[in-house]
Amino acid sequence: MTNLGEPKSTNQMGIKMRNIAALFVILSSLTTPVFSQELKNNTWKCAWCVGVSITKIFGGNGGFSFNFPLDTTGCPDPNYTPFANRTASSTCNAVHYVTTLRSAAITGSTISMMFSITGSNPVFDACVEGQLIVDGVNQCYPNPGSPPNCRFYIEHANDTYITNPGYRWWSQTYIANGVETAAWPLQLASNVLFTVDLNDLTKWSDVNGLRADQDPDGLFNDTKAHPYAVGFTCSGIFSYGHGVRLTAGSAKFVLQSYSIN
Repeated sequence: MTNLGEPKSTNQMGIKMRNIAALFVILSSLTTPVFSQELKNNTWKCAWCVGVSITKIFGGNGGFSFNFPLDTTGCPDPNYTPFANRTASSTCNAVHYVTTLRSAAITGSTISMMFSITGSNPVFDACVEGQLIVDGVNQCYPNPGSPPNCRFYIEHANDTYITNPGYRWWSQTYIANGVETAAWPLQLASNVLFTVDLNDLTKWSDVNGLRADQDPDGLFNDTKAHPYAVGFTCSGIFSYGHGVRLTAGSAKFVLQSYSIN
């Protein structure tokens, strides 16, 4: 019987080590999320956020976490009117835009991210600003009901003051752990994998809700060619970046991977 712990020669040992290394790579590729530059080295920020601190997860391929802030008294902010002043922001504790800078053209076919949400009996709420009126109806959750959620987000270069509605794009539907969904409500979960097609223009819409396939100017593809930032935003179904808070409990968001392939 051959003693596998004692190769007969140095050459055999080298072959065996290479085989083991190759097997390790194969197994790793099957069990480990794929990390792209967006998560490995970049700095992430929470724009427009209040009471939120992003903590980088060191080691491995990176990643980061943040706690959804609790706000039981200051929301909705009575002194803030969305859209009235593009440079103003609400004072409510909430998560809004979670992004990282990207200047290289987006040439991949999909965006994917894997995350987990841990905590204790969280109650998420997307009504963190003043009167959010859409088609004459106040869209504050829970009346008439806009379950808090997060969506993929891509921003065009030179979009500081939101002067062009076709310079900001949000995913409309995506695959969540193999099932297509319009909006996945925030809740405790483990290893949720979201993927959205970058080439299917029906999956994206701009600030005014215009789908990319209906935009005569082709600004979604122009945004991919000249991006400023990528990431995700959190809010309710009727507003994609106007914030999510907790009214009870606790919740920690852990981003495990974010890749454009």
